[in-house]
Parts: sequence; structure tokens; C-alpha cells
Amino acid sequence: MHEKDHSHFWKLLNALYQYYPIGCNESIWHAHPGIKRMHDIVTEKIDVTLADDNSAVNRFLKTLQTAFGDELVNDRSFHQFPNYSATVKLSSKHQEGLELSTSIVVDISLLCEYFTIYIEDEYRLSYQPANGTEKYKTMYSVERFDTGFAEDEKLAIDKVNAAVAAIWPEKQMINYFALKTTMVEGGKPFKMEWSTETKHSLYEFMFSGFPQNEAITRYA
Repeated sequence: MHEKDHSHFWKLLNALYQYYPIGCNESIWHAHPGIKRMHDIVTEKIDVTLADDNSAVNRFLKTLQTAFGDELVNDRSFHQFPNYSATVKLSSKHQEGLELSTSIVVDISLLCEYFTIYIEDEYRLSYQPANGTEKYKTMYSVERFDTGFAEDEKLAIDKVNAAVAAIWPEKQMINYFALKTTMVEGGKPFKMEWSTETKHSLYEFMFSGFPQNEAITRYA
């Protein structure tokens, strides 16, 4: 992790081991109480929290919609992972069959006291199937964080930060790049299938199980 995030690392690591039996085989994995706790958190989120118009996450979404407009806010909290997640589309450009859209992504972990934010530039190529309806296929995305943002992007991030703080004042923002580059060996993130891959990022374990596009991370 970046040195500036070391003060948060031990808290994150402690939370990780509360929920995941890192280093254990698959049979022990499924019997670990932390795995059951995550299933319970997700069940509560899907069956109760998202159905309640006055729940914290729905008030958060309404705050984003007020700040940016209903049509620009996309709720991703329905995903089977212990988090709340949303995107805010900042811009969209079309040119010669290529669409470039820029969005803020915010992931709020339900396993620890942190959330993270990054900006994603998604490149999609248009194509026309047999029925004649134009569709888009994602080619790749570029993830940006920390610095190098345009002024309007900085203002938008500030609005998202304020929306999180208004609903969850106890949550702290943590560096996205640090989460993506801190690898954990000997386990798998929640709901991910067992595979030969033995290393996954702290981001995947604690913040998001949402399927990601093939991403190019820009260190900016």
C-alpha cells in the first residue's frame, strides 16, 4: 500500500481475517463463520435494505440524483456482494462508431469502515446485428484516481464524497490504487469461483465483486 495508507492497512487486514479464512482449503472455507456472515449481510441488503425507500443506501442514491440528475446515477448495489455501489456518468461522446463515457465509481464496503472512489473512462465500439438495432460492446476501460482530474471531475468527486459523509459519517475514503495493488494470497473474494488464481486484490475481497471490464489502470 502507499505509505500514506499504512495507518488503514491494519484495520483492513483485521477485517479481512474476520470474514475470510485466508490460507484454508475449499472445504474449510465454506464452513468458516465469516463466510456465513457475509451471506447474511448480502441477504439483509437485498431483501430488506434495498426494498426500504428510507434506507441509508436509498437516501444516498437520492442525494446523488439530486446532485447529478436521475438519469446519470446507476445503482449497482443489487449485486451479490457485501457493499453498496453506484456510478455517476459525467460525460459521453460519440465519434465514428466509438463511444467514450466517463463515470465516477463509488464502492462502499459493508465489511469495514471504508469506501473508495475512482473515475472510469469506458471505450465502447458500436455494431449493428441482424435486427438492425445499434448496440455497443465494451472494448476496455481506463481507471483514474488521485490526481490529473479536470476541474469538473474534482467538483463531482467532492459531491460524491459529501453524499457519503452525509449518510455514513463514520466511513473514510481509502485510496483505490492502494486497494487494487495490495494483493492477498490464499483465498478468493466472496462469490468468486475457485480457480488456479491464488492472488486477488484487497479491493476484490472487501469492496466489490462487480464484474469489471478489462481495465487499463492509468497512474494519474
